[in-house]
Amino acid sequence: MRLSKPSSKLASATIACTVGVALLVGGSTYALWTANAPANTQASITTGDLRVTALAQQKWTDVTKTASPVQLEDLSDFRMAPGDVLQLKQDLNVIVVGDNISGVLDVSLPNDTASQAVLSQAVFTLAVLDKSGVEIGSITPKVNTVDALKLSLSELRQTAATGETYTVKLTVALPKTTDNAVKNQVIALSDTAITLRQGAALKPLVIEPKANAAEDFTWAVSAGQAIVTGYKGTSSSVVMPKTYTANGVTVPVTTIYKSAFQGKLAVTSLVIPDSVTDIQSSAFAGTGITSLVIPDSVTSIGDRAFNGSRLTSVKLPKNITEIKEFAFYNTKLTSVTIPSKVKVIGGNAFALAPITSFYMEGNAPVLQTVTYLAFGDVAPNKIVYHKANATGYGSTWYGFTTAIY
Repeated sequence: MRLSKPSSKLASATIACTVGVALLVGGSTYALWTANAPANTQASITTGDLRVTALAQQKWTDVTKTASPVQLEDLSDFRMAPGDVLQLKQDLNVIVVGDNISGVLDVSLPNDTASQAVLSQAVFTLAVLDKSGVEIGSITPKVNTVDALKLSLSELRQTAATGETYTVKLTVALPKTTDNAVKNQVIALSDTAITLRQGAALKPLVIEPKANAAEDFTWAVSAGQAIVTGYKGTSSSVVMPKTYTANGVTVPVTTIYKSAFQGKLAVTSLVIPDSVTDIQSSAFAGTGITSLVIPDSVTSIGDRAFNGSRLTSVKLPKNITEIKEFAFYNTKLTSVTIPSKVKVIGGNAFALAPITSFYMEGNAPVLQTVTYLAFGDVAPNKIVYHKANATGYGSTWYGFTTAIY
């Protein structure tokens, strides 16, 4: 890989200032006294640093069989076939030092990446992982063009002077549906560019919105955890607290009890704290909430939880494994992304919602109870999109047309 980087400069300066003192002597005699002294101030200015360096040369890996990946000693000896998936991981040392800057990491594939035939068939994914292996940014273009094969990850935070480790992950998949147009083609990736450039000034710390008073809710406490059982406040914008104190003991808020907000049409905005793990049945059914971010701490969403609400966009938590029946029935949702850990979707979970596109981030989940009615009646304009290497999908799935994204 070719790496381009801005140069690093250091500079210092010494600052001194003059202090003038004027004194008035009594009577009609005036005297002007002056004196100089060094200012009592720190006098060194040091500029920051911005660098990116490739660590050990990484090798390509054949990850077609996820359970038994094979490292390729010589990529030129490997010939891709429909269904194959190759992956490259490149470790980087990134230095971002400067009080009022952030780092922008650009990863782009070269202009001669492939012939147009390969671009129209192969699925490229660019991702960046932090030192813990957690993905902090990725892109999988829905339509491959040279311009689309670029990931810009802005606002990398300050690092120590020695830097921080990041990993660029590049995945190339050739779907099994690929036709003969890509036979004997070459995908040239040797000139992939990684650039670190100066970003904008860092944004100020985000101040969490002030939570509603505990008296706005009704409560129960069990096993050292607080449960929101109802809402009796008058505010249309509700911010739930992370903790609840009773009899001098403070416990985390972990559960929103069944029907806690049901029928509260006056509630149009809601913030759920990241202490909550369980949203029970009908908890927000029939509310006036239009948009909502469900924190990743939530692992369970009960049946009819948002049934009949006015939701038009919603972010589902990445750790949820099951979406219960009627959970988002009769909402205003038009597009939904199903997190990769979801294994089961209950009957009518998204029925009677004007959804036209479902984006599936993992393998095909099981649709329970009423089969495809989990997504509403099958219609020609409804499409289920999935990743190229996902399993359990065909050209159709439960009667829906499928496509790769």
